[in-house]
Amino acid sequence: MVALLAFAVLVAGPAASAIAEPEITHQPNDQTVTVGGTAVFEASATSWNAVQWQVSTDGGNSWVPVTVGGTADVLRVENVSAAENGYEYQAVFVGEEVAVPSQVARLTVRVPPVVTTQPVNQALTVGENATFTAAASGRPTPTTQWQVSTNGGATFANDTTDSGNTTGRLTVPGTSTTENGYRYRAVFKNVAGSAPSTPATLTVSSPIPPAASFAWFPPAPFVGEPVSLASNSTDPISPLTAFAWDLAGNGSLVGGGPVLSTWFSSPGAHLVRLRVTDSRGLSSIAAETIAVTPAPPILLQPFPVVRLVGLDTSSGVQLIVFTVLAPVNARITVTCRGHGCPSKLEKRLVASRRHKRKAASLLIAFPRFERSLRAGITLEVRVSKPDRIGKYTKFVIRRGKVPTRVDACLNPVTSRPMPCPSS
Repeated sequence: MVALLAFAVLVAGPAASAIAEPEITHQPNDQTVTVGGTAVFEASATSWNAVQWQVSTDGGNSWVPVTVGGTADVLRVENVSAAENGYEYQAVFVGEEVAVPSQVARLTVRVPPVVTTQPVNQALTVGENATFTAAASGRPTPTTQWQVSTNGGATFANDTTDSGNTTGRLTVPGTSTTENGYRYRAVFKNVAGSAPSTPATLTVSSPIPPAASFAWFPPAPFVGEPVSLASNSTDPISPLTAFAWDLAGNGSLVGGGPVLSTWFSSPGAHLVRLRVTDSRGLSSIAAETIAVTPAPPILLQPFPVVRLVGLDTSSGVQLIVFTVLAPVNARITVTCRGHGCPSKLEKRLVASRRHKRKAASLLIAFPRFERSLRAGITLEVRVSKPDRIGKYTKFVIRRGKVPTRVDACLNPVTSRPMPCPSS
């Protein structure tokens, strides 16, 4: 709505002369200026007594007088701000009886680009795509041109090859080590000016393969003992997709899983290799030497029982019972030392009997020694079987004292007495 100034008109009578109304001879034109500049609106008319410029900030719905410089035919709007974009101006020329408004002139304020999103550095491995993002505000909407520096930021040139080089998102595909250290920036332009973003650095490194490693349980295996090989390989970038094992140490790798069960048939140092491969196709190999020792001998089962029963005599002892309960196929050796031994050496092989075919042990008697034995005689009993810990008993006859008895285990290799295993 145009606000017009009203004036009272005095009419002298029929003979009064006609009063001229203002007639616009020059309409104000739209103005386009940059923020901080000065917009100049000009208008002219005939037969006017006063002029008043008006401004509308709501698209012409309402008008208010311009207070600074608004009463001249030339209006200067200085130090224009971005907020004044779209303001509308008109000049109202006041005559003797009427006020005539000019056409409406629109103010357009151009705003130079201002970067609102800066690109960030990218650290990648060879073959990966680098993506840089930047944005800016401005009026009119600024254009975008990405630039690249290959000399550490000393100079920049327009990027004309990479995808999105004139958009807010630049993609550098399939990066290589030759691009390591390149810097990228976006330059935003419009008619009001230009603004470059801060440069972002591209770091490209060679791909890091997975770190292959494995452990084994038990850590000190015996020959023939089950062994579990377990991969503890790592890859911080890509999942592991394939495992291959070399159990013979000859370089022949056979596919398997992250855990493998095996055993070793001989003692010594066994070289084992593991190759792991990730989803990128990168692989690495770990090699470890596993020390395998001979299997420890085990106790005879059932373990032999040596029974000696006797009576003290003035010269030594009267041996009444001398038996050995030993497992089938065991060998029993009785050694007698000293004056008066009925036999220096006696050996027996515990053989299964027809009527006791299923018996695990047999009771073997030694009646030759069930007699009077003089002091100083020593009986040694050895019950043995290949690769088994056997039984050892020593019986020493003493004069006037209780005979001494020593029970121990028998070393399967040396056939000498040894402490029995704790379990």
